[in-house]
Amino acid sequence: MRRLAELPEAAAEQFIMNSVALQELASKYEAFVPALQIAATLATKTSNLGATLRLFFAASLSMFDFVTDVIMIRDYFQAGQTRSAQMLLGMLGANLFCNLVTSYFQSRRRGWKAVTKDWLFGLSHLKPGVDAWKVASGADHEENAMFDPKFELTFCKGIELATESIPGTLLQATVYLSTKEARTNYQVFSICTSILTTAFSTTTISFDWDVGVAQRLTSPDFYGYIPDGHRARLKVFLLMFVATIAHVTSTSVGMAMLITISPTSASLYVLASACVYLIYRVCRGDLHDWLPIKGKRGWVVSVAFRMLCKIIVDFTGLVQFLHPQEVGGAYYTISLLQAQVMSVVFALLYVDERAEDAVDADTVHMFVASVPFIWACSYSMLLASIKKKYIETFFDSRNAIQFNVDKFRDPRASDEQKSGVAGNTRIYWHSI
Repeated sequence: MRRLAELPEAAAEQFIMNSVALQELASKYEAFVPALQIAATLATKTSNLGATLRLFFAASLSMFDFVTDVIMIRDYFQAGQTRSAQMLLGMLGANLFCNLVTSYFQSRRRGWKAVTKDWLFGLSHLKPGVDAWKVASGADHEENAMFDPKFELTFCKGIELATESIPGTLLQATVYLSTKEARTNYQVFSICTSILTTAFSTTTISFDWDVGVAQRLTSPDFYGYIPDGHRARLKVFLLMFVATIAHVTSTSVGMAMLITISPTSASLYVLASACVYLIYRVCRGDLHDWLPIKGKRGWVVSVAFRMLCKIIVDFTGLVQFLHPQEVGGAYYTISLLQAQVMSVVFALLYVDERAEDAVDADTVHMFVASVPFIWACSYSMLLASIKKKYIETFFDSRNAIQFNVDKFRDPRASDEQKSGVAGNTRIYWHSI
């Protein structure tokens, strides 16, 4: 079972769910489940196929995406598109710089040897694979490290999405749509590589957080939508991956078409969407993020984090961010539908306003007819494949404060659930 699962905790859970006798044993003896989880973790030392595959695939995609971006920078310089080359180079540099800074704060209390090791992983672009391996192999929170492996993976992936993946895909798609002379099949290949990398990263984040035993213990009303059993989980993962690919393709290409028509309009649209979201959070008394950071610094971080989450949801559809402490289920679903509809609108505007260098209308119409349809079908199949009681989380209108208060006051709440509330900012639980 450990060879088929990505997390030791998930392997233990699947093992128990496949046997009624083991379920009875787990309910009778409290120490049975923790002991089985330890056994699954120890089995990782000799049987870590799931972790190895995750490491190989994540590292390969990240490295491949980096190589294709570097080749595109070279091609842009050779084609005289200096500004595009400099912008893409700046995105790669921003992602690298932010990850190096994160690695420093993550490992500085463990000594310069640990910092240097993390920096080497970052400079070689192997860090995404290493972080994925840590989570998949069930690595513990290292002593003196700032974050646990799962939060480190999510945080670094968020940085990559915001500084490189999303803007890089937008830039390359915009150049392709607006410059007929420089339009090549390799540009399409590079764009597709970026989309696949983005989709795999977001799918991995959502999957890992949901199947984590700690998350299912502290927030069982939200985590646990992925069914038990490796086949069912593989099905959900693949459907989520396909839906994310379709969403990233639709939103990125649609926005690139709007940028081609009017860069100012595109900037105003993204800014207006983020501002409406912030106003929505303010009106609900829910602007502060869950991080327990006090004072003005906490509010500044919260505003930045809120805007970052909204942009990531708009362009990737990251399922993890439908959590009430992030974007929230109802607003998340509205954002996804809005992004799909506006992508079609932008594509139709591109056809009406297209210049001589524009892609032909038939290709655009094919895009409008196919990609949103694939997204709708795959997302519908995803909702049909998860546990039915969790479908309501996609439409949950509670804010973070209401979510935490309800979780704490639930008569069925365990000690783990109540202690999880205390780990958030005091704003979320001071009324309890």
